[in-house]
Amino acid sequence: MPVPQSHSAPPLPSPIPMQRPASSVAVQAKPTPAFRLRFLPTVIGLFDLIGAPEDALDAAGLKAGLYWLPEPYQMGAVSGVLGVRAEDGWGAAEILAGGYGEPEAEIRAQGGVLLDAWHEVAPPFLPAGAAPGPVLREQAVTYQGQSGRRYMTPWERLDAVAPGRAARVVFDRALMGCWIAQLVRSGVVPEAHPAIVAEKRAGAAERVERKLAEVNLPTDVRERRVGRATEYANQRAAAEIVHV
Repeated sequence: MPVPQSHSAPPLPSPIPMQRPASSVAVQAKPTPAFRLRFLPTVIGLFDLIGAPEDALDAAGLKAGLYWLPEPYQMGAVSGVLGVRAEDGWGAAEILAGGYGEPEAEIRAQGGVLLDAWHEVAPPFLPAGAAPGPVLREQAVTYQGQSGRRYMTPWERLDAVAPGRAARVVFDRALMGCWIAQLVRSGVVPEAHPAIVAEKRAGAAERVERKLAEVNLPTDVRERRVGRATEYANQRAAAEIVHV
């Protein structure tokens, strides 16, 4: 197989400018491989978009609220893992472009999508300070005294807390959720499967019943547990499925 010409792709931007103490010379964080995002209609999550930015909600065609969306999964560009394959001499860019044939076919058969790593993110869905560009971003890091690369989405940020301490990862799930919702509405990724939504709602309702059955607990403890379980179930009952 010939080496794909993906090595000519533009350099990946960092998610947003690093935040670090003035005395720090590098962000301490564990390197991670490059990846492509997998979306399946049966692997879903609840996204709280109540506090999402108005411009992102408008761009997604949604009102503030709770939504069921496919949960992204990072499929690393690591040869031999989950069907990913590489030829001799391939780097991360070549694997991203040409090493996902087998897993991509399996994902399509399940009604899912393996998003291209260079898929452009529209500006309304980018955090403040994030450069325009693709969904895959890279960040130089230091880990156990060695320099490396950490690959992330634009919705992640490394905040250095102190010299010699591992950076804190900050993640904007609401803004990412708006982006996923826009991908669903435009037909790029699948919507959440109704049967899986019903299954999750039923499981949350059963959780309330289990807490109500804990009659041997002190009344105040039982009421707190029932209250938390009820809130959990109500959220899942009220959340909507984003449709094309």
